[in-house]
Amino acid sequence: MSTDIDPNEVNQQTYTSGATTSRYQDFNDLFAGEIQMFANNQATLKGRVLDIGIGAGRTTQALAADAKTYVGIDLAAPMVQIARSRFPELDLREMDMRDVPAQFAGEQFDTILISFNSIDYIPWADREPLLVGLRKLLQSSGVLMISTHSLEHLHRHPVRLRPPRQARPQPSTLLTQPVEYAKQCVRLLGWLARAPKNHLRLRKHEVKGRGYAIVNDSGEHFSLLTAYVDEPTQRDQLAKAGFSVTDRIGGDRPNGDAFFHYYVAHPAPKPE
Repeated sequence: MSTDIDPNEVNQQTYTSGATTSRYQDFNDLFAGEIQMFANNQATLKGRVLDIGIGAGRTTQALAADAKTYVGIDLAAPMVQIARSRFPELDLREMDMRDVPAQFAGEQFDTILISFNSIDYIPWADREPLLVGLRKLLQSSGVLMISTHSLEHLHRHPVRLRPPRQARPQPSTLLTQPVEYAKQCVRLLGWLARAPKNHLRLRKHEVKGRGYAIVNDSGEHFSLLTAYVDEPTQRDQLAKAGFSVTDRIGGDRPNGDAFFHYYVAHPAPKPE
């Protein structure tokens, strides 16, 4: 099927909602892949860092202290407001990542990070131009780190309209953990009130392309349109944008059946 709506607008509505903001404001943990990736790139992370998709400041907390300079951006104003309240001394901006190349034209960074699959929520047609623009903002010795959902994982685990585990009341807990059972019932009611309606509205806008798919997956009660990309396509896209991939790390699991991956890339030498 084809899409006639801007995924960015759909996803922005979700990420600026009060319910979503409340879920992410206390989310500070790094993923296993991030811990490994940051450890492998300590030198560039001590330089000038541009952090795209900071949410409420999850990666800000991990990176800003060691960076020479740090700029963090996010599309969702409520998230940025929380991040500013936590880190008032830092340069944190509300901004669409697609505007970054123009807004920072002429500046040079040692590290540009797009974490938590944030690049997967802009329109597919805008993805490569964004990467081309980010290439111009990187030092020749700099590093780009992006995470993206794995199309290979999606093929192995297709989307199902099914409540998440924490929203499935377990009869065995009714007598032993009545409070937890009640919480599970409340979560289930909340899921039933939103997820089926969202999925019915958005699934018709899904797209299957060559090497990628735009999917209405289970995130945020099926209220998102998310890009999933296979490895050859992502590597090719980065190469066309002027990057050379030097590492690929499972985001949620450093090895095995990772749901998403981080790609670590450096500016490719320009042909003479």
